[in-house]
Amino acid sequence: MGLLQGITRSLQRERRSSARKLHDMERRLRAAGEREALLEARLAREAAALSAVLQQLEAAEALSASSLWRTMEPGADEARPAAPAEPFSPARLCDQRGRLVWVPEVVLGVDLRDLQKPEFEAAVSSRVGELQAQLHADRHTQDQNMTRVVAECAAVLREHGAGYVHWARDETSAAPFQLLRAGLRTPAPFVDLPAGVRGSLLALLQNAFSAIKRERSAVQQMVRDLQGQLGAGAAREAALATQLADSHTAIGDLHCQLQAGAAREAALAAQLADSQAAAGALRAQLEEANTVAGALRAQLEEANTVAGALRAQLEGQTPSDALRAQLEEGQTPAGALRSKLEEGQTSGTLQSQLEEGQISGAICTLLEEGQTPAGALNTQLEEGQSPSDAPRNPLEEANATIQALREEAERSATEAAQLKNQLLSRPNIDARVLRRIFTLALTGPFNSRLRRDIRRSLAKIGDGKQAE
Repeated sequence: MGLLQGITRSLQRERRSSARKLHDMERRLRAAGEREALLEARLAREAAALSAVLQQLEAAEALSASSLWRTMEPGADEARPAAPAEPFSPARLCDQRGRLVWVPEVVLGVDLRDLQKPEFEAAVSSRVGELQAQLHADRHTQDQNMTRVVAECAAVLREHGAGYVHWARDETSAAPFQLLRAGLRTPAPFVDLPAGVRGSLLALLQNAFSAIKRERSAVQQMVRDLQGQLGAGAAREAALATQLADSHTAIGDLHCQLQAGAAREAALAAQLADSQAAAGALRAQLEEANTVAGALRAQLEEANTVAGALRAQLEGQTPSDALRAQLEEGQTPAGALRSKLEEGQTSGTLQSQLEEGQISGAICTLLEEGQTPAGALNTQLEEGQSPSDAPRNPLEEANATIQALREEAERSATEAAQLKNQLLSRPNIDARVLRRIFTLALTGPFNSRLRRDIRRSLAKIGDGKQAE
């Protein structure tokens, strides 16, 4: 029982420890969930901020991509082709210092929005003829260079019209501003503007170009700043993603620990069930042993009752050989037995039989305690009658009674031996229970041979337990 209680207490402590661990794991799991929610909220805020930055970046790019040409000539996008037909080099329109000085559409006075129309070639040829006739060598300036400029501009539009338009409309280069400045500086007769107006337009253009350059620089700086913010946001997002992955890993570890704790708790519950089953089996064996001990105790009490009755009749009597002498002198057996019983004496033959162990173990026990068997013989011979009412042949009657007592003692010894064998055949019974039963048996009315068997059995049990 003590071992079972120890196991139960150990299992209870283990269960309480498991419960504390599970509670701690649940608390950590809730904290991890809260941290994950906070990280997700921060990630959402970072994503919103990143989206705003991207929108600002797109707006800045759109602002930087705005073209002054498109502002000054609305609808020019309608005439711009999607892609250049062939490569174009602006060197044909530059002076010796590499500066753009001629604008073909300004020199020829044509509209590039009609470039894809069939009549555009005819319009260019007609305008070239008019200018050639106007700028002939025998007229006005007599400058062959102007004629060459007209021919070169017409060749550019005929051969590289799409490429020139694509280069002129390129919003990522300075070509639109260069064309605008060259157009304002185009001399007569191509552009007939007063000198004051031309100078004002050039000053305004220069100011606009400087403002646009500053704006473009500011926009580029803004783009760089936004790109830096975008990189920082991406880094923060990566850090949050790493923290989120770590949180998921920690949650997975907590789940594994929770499952391991549940498995240990199940194993402890199984051990507790096995211990309870073993305790039940031990209790059943103990109850069975108690039942056997009770039955044996009842038999011993019954034998002790008989021995007590014999002891009560034998108290105060001492054995003697006078009975044999009276029998040899011719007295009747009944009278001799009656007289000796009244004197508290017994025959030597009876005493020798008692000493040799030929009668029951109960009478031997009484003799070892210093009591006389006269009272017991009187009780057994007369069955409750006084000595004066004894039979006429008391020795034969006493021998018969003694034989009956001996048979009863042997029968009790046989039953005790059977009980001993039954107890020894049970391997799971505790040695203390057997020792207790055999100790009780030693106090009963058995003969010396049964006592020797019991002592040997106790010695065997002790040796077997030591070997285990």
